[in-house]
Amino acid sequence: MSNYIHDRILYFLKQHSPFDLLSESDLKNLIKTIKVSYHNKNEIVFEKNQPPKDSFFVVFEGLVGIFDVEENSICVDACEIGDFFGIRPYFGKENYLYQAKCIQSSILLAIPFDKFEINLNKQPEILTFFLQVFANQTSKRKKTSEGIPFTESLETSQNTVIQPSSIITLSPKNSIQQAAKLMKKHRIGSVVIVNDHNFPVGIITDKDFRNKVVAENLNVAESVMQIASHPVYTIGMQEKMSDYHVKMIQNQIRHLVVTEDGTNQSKVVGILSEHDLLQSYQDSPKNWFKAVRKAKNIDEIIDIQQKIHSYLSQNISDVSNFDYQLKVFSALQQKMIEKCVEFSLEKMPSPPPCAFAFFQIGSLGRSEQLLLSDQDNALVFEEDSSANQAYFLQLGNAIVENIKNLGYEYCPAKMMANQPEWNQSLEEWKTTFQHWIQSPSEHSVMLSQIFFDIGFVSGEITLTKKLAEHIEILLHNNSLFKAYLGKEATNFPPAFNLFKQWTTENIENNANAFDLKLKVIMPLVNAIRLLALDKKQVNLAASTQRLNYLMSQEENNREIFQAIKESFVHALYLRTKYGLMHQNSGRFLNLKELNKSELLLLKTIVKNLQQLQELITVRFQLNFLS
Repeated sequence: MSNYIHDRILYFLKQHSPFDLLSESDLKNLIKTIKVSYHNKNEIVFEKNQPPKDSFFVVFEGLVGIFDVEENSICVDACEIGDFFGIRPYFGKENYLYQAKCIQSSILLAIPFDKFEINLNKQPEILTFFLQVFANQTSKRKKTSEGIPFTESLETSQNTVIQPSSIITLSPKNSIQQAAKLMKKHRIGSVVIVNDHNFPVGIITDKDFRNKVVAENLNVAESVMQIASHPVYTIGMQEKMSDYHVKMIQNQIRHLVVTEDGTNQSKVVGILSEHDLLQSYQDSPKNWFKAVRKAKNIDEIIDIQQKIHSYLSQNISDVSNFDYQLKVFSALQQKMIEKCVEFSLEKMPSPPPCAFAFFQIGSLGRSEQLLLSDQDNALVFEEDSSANQAYFLQLGNAIVENIKNLGYEYCPAKMMANQPEWNQSLEEWKTTFQHWIQSPSEHSVMLSQIFFDIGFVSGEITLTKKLAEHIEILLHNNSLFKAYLGKEATNFPPAFNLFKQWTTENIENNANAFDLKLKVIMPLVNAIRLLALDKKQVNLAASTQRLNYLMSQEENNREIFQAIKESFVHALYLRTKYGLMHQNSGRFLNLKELNKSELLLLKTIVKNLQQLQELITVRFQLNFLS
């Protein structure tokens, strides 16, 4: 290979995943093993059922179609420049399922599996990427052959921990015939053989029946151990998804038995198949984004919401990754609410008579709520008239009902777009905020704080921006109102009593219930909001965004704000983790359930909150406010 071609391929691969994850030296070594080939239009790269080649292919130039030749040559996928294909033999250990044919004249890069495997072993995230592609290609092509249009979807989630399937076991004393009957009865493809201690000693799959019983004409009255594979390959419950598949690949197996401690000298708790792994890769956030976009009715959105809730219940376990999860799933949640608006508009008797904007407020408006809480939302429309008011109240009612169907209950205080006071024209909203801000009271301060957290969802975003601009004008030099906000931000029950002990409540027979929302999260939110509003940052709703801005503006307080940001995310993590665990709002923590590190974390959060409240007390001269 000439230096010119080598350099072109090097530059090309650097632009495409997952090759961009490789170091330059690893990439150069890999390129030395690549074969470049030219293919004419309609030339076959490989046929369906053909034994696998020792390489997979990357499209350097041209276009390659993947065809199901048994279904009237349906094109189930199209591989463009930078796409790769032919990876099934590496993961599936099977002949090709489809035909690959050049739709245009093409240049292909053939990359040897054995050479590329060196990099898979070095960097698990590359393996994860390939698994995602394999899983999504498999699903996509199957759907397309059934007449469903295909779209591409990739998502890396190598840290996901998945649940193994429940398991059916047999004793070595059972016969082959008994095993066959059991597998047929339960419609399963494998069964684990265990000893008297419930330790795994063998595994039988459908393949064993085909290759050993049928092919070798074994007596079905023989012990199951005659056809069982052993020793059994095992793994623990808390391994990463990529670890599961690496072990399968290394040992050329399709099933892993999950045991209590990950060895074959402990009790069996489940079984994991290659199919389980591929399915779990398909159940990824990016796929859900696409599913939400393509959803045709509210029932499809409800189904996605249930899957997401189940996914979160199994995967919110590490505080270090929570900030990322919060951003991803909050964005996903907003897309689902956006769909609720879309479906509501479709059922209206006529199009909107004027521009409008539907927005969320409170924790949903700040994108800080992953649990199924009650909903808080509102609607603003451009032109004031009784006819418009009637139309948008009808629309607001439909939207609120759709959101409720997603699992978000009605707001107890009725702060929803189906109520006239929270469904107004732009001018009416301006008047409302003017009253709240220029004539402050405890009630108006409480209401305004909720509505300062505007999270635009659907409609015309300029309307919410105009509302924010009006609020900014009203707040300018309004020290009295800011002092009221400061008083509200510091006027919460303390987390500790005079004896430095946690202040707890007796909630639902739990005498150790700590009100995380009232004593930590709300004080943090209110304090952060006030500091951002004081800097004229009305358009920022998320607390972490507000803190990022504050850090950029106040170098002398940067360290405090960074600590507050970490504390805030950690507080949301604790609420989400235990809320999912107990299937509730997560507002009250049972302090006895927290481990030592979580208790220490909570103490640090409270300490940082106290420091922030002291800053606010001084800055807004709260000691002088009666």
